[in-house]
Amino acid sequence: MDDFRSLWPYSNPYTAAEYDYVKDLYDSGQTWRDGSENTEHVFVVKASNMANWGTIIGFSNQYVLHFGLRGSSSNGNEDTFPFGRGWGAGPVNSTLWTEWGQAEPEDMRRKASILNADTDVTKFEYGADNQIEETGFWQKKYISIRAHDPEGNLRTSFSSLMWKNNDDFQLRQVQDLIVIRFADVLLMQSELKENAEGLNKVRTRAKLPSAVYSLETLKKERRFELAFEGRRWADIRRWGDAPALLGKQAGVDIYNRGVRDKMKNFGTGYIARYNETQGFFPIPQSEIDLSDGVLQQSPGWGTEAQFQGW
Repeated sequence: MDDFRSLWPYSNPYTAAEYDYVKDLYDSGQTWRDGSENTEHVFVVKASNMANWGTIIGFSNQYVLHFGLRGSSSNGNEDTFPFGRGWGAGPVNSTLWTEWGQAEPEDMRRKASILNADTDVTKFEYGADNQIEETGFWQKKYISIRAHDPEGNLRTSFSSLMWKNNDDFQLRQVQDLIVIRFADVLLMQSELKENAEGLNKVRTRAKLPSAVYSLETLKKERRFELAFEGRRWADIRRWGDAPALLGKQAGVDIYNRGVRDKMKNFGTGYIARYNETQGFFPIPQSEIDLSDGVLQQSPGWGTEAQFQGW
């Protein structure tokens, strides 16, 4: 895809005509299409417009629903157009917004990936439906996207217009879940070969100058290009960076039910928890019992563990 913004549903043809940020894509015919037309997709989990409240509810992309804005008279409606309703999961750590701007001030992917609720929408309500750990930043890659029908009515999902289906914000999340896209492959190539060939192809699309390869440059590029696509956790674990980065959550400015607060450590803290568990989940006790002593509980999850509340 020539334009990074075309990868994400907020640039779909039913929304882009009225969303100033991507109106140029609409005018030039570079709008988002469904997954079958996206040549950058290498491996995806398919979603469908055929989901219903029976046995096939899972045909819709429920991640998109969960990452939508917690609804209120403002949130998820005209005031936050085109971003729609959901369960308010996954607020973006403000340090990503800040560090990204410091590292790459001209990187168009930052605004293409992150919604700044204080500047990018008409009105945003903090603390909607008792929302907690809210930062004012939301990711734009997997989030409910709305559109107006020809009569000017605001649909809860653009997909009800694209596929002429009934309108239901909980079922009409048709965006495929990307597991691997070609930019990821290019960054894998650079990391394996320890050169900047693939990395600079990714940077060129983002309208950034070429970079000299280093592991730190590669880490930064993966963090920015693949933000919110499910790659980060595996990356920081294999690089050995997880404890320090998890610890940076503490002290971040947040809102709890609309009241300013600070993100706090839980229990003995994020770093201590990771060092004990190495990021692994516990093995279910029922499976340990069935193994007749073959399986042993993962480190950090024994009877002495302090992390049962996580």
